[in-house]
Amino acid sequence: MLRYALTILPTLVMNLFSAGCEHNATSVGDGGFTPTPIVENFSSIGDARERWEAYDFKNYTIEQEQLCFCPPPHGYIRLVIRDNKVVEGYKADGTALTAEELQWRKTVDELFDWIEEAQSMNPRTLDVEYDSKYGYPTRIVYDQSEFMADEEVTYSLRGLQRIVR
Repeated sequence: MLRYALTILPTLVMNLFSAGCEHNATSVGDGGFTPTPIVENFSSIGDARERWEAYDFKNYTIEQEQLCFCPPPHGYIRLVIRDNKVVEGYKADGTALTAEELQWRKTVDELFDWIEEAQSMNPRTLDVEYDSKYGYPTRIVYDQSEFMADEEVTYSLRGLQRIVR
C-alpha cells in the first residue's frame, strides 16, 4: 500500500500545483469549432462591460465552472456561444451536454446582467474579478445572505476564443 501511495504521490502533487494554472482553450471538450485570432485590443477601456462589448463577441467558446448546490455536471464545461446564445457544451472528456444540462449555463452577457441584478439585491458577498484584456468576469463569488443555505454560487471562466460562425 505504501509503495502504491508513493507512486501516485508525484502525480497528485502536480495536479494540485497545476489546478490554478490557466489552461489553453482546448483543455475542455472539442466542439468541432474553428477558433479565429482576436486581433483587436480594447484593454485600455476601464469599465469591464464596456471593454467586453467593444470586442463584439457574438460567437465564441469559453470554459465555465459553477460551484454551487446545483445539478451536475460539475467542473469546467466548454460552452459554445453562437449569436450570443449557449448552443452546445462539452464536459472535460468531450461528452456533449444535454439540453437540460445546458439550461443552467450563461453567456458572458447574461453573467453581466446577472451581476447587475445581484448588486441591486444588496448581497452579503459579491466579489467579481475581470479579465484585464477582454473584460469578461473570470471569477464571481456570490452569497445573498448568511442566513440562507445553498444559495451561494461561484462562477469561474477561462479560455475565451472567438469562433468562425
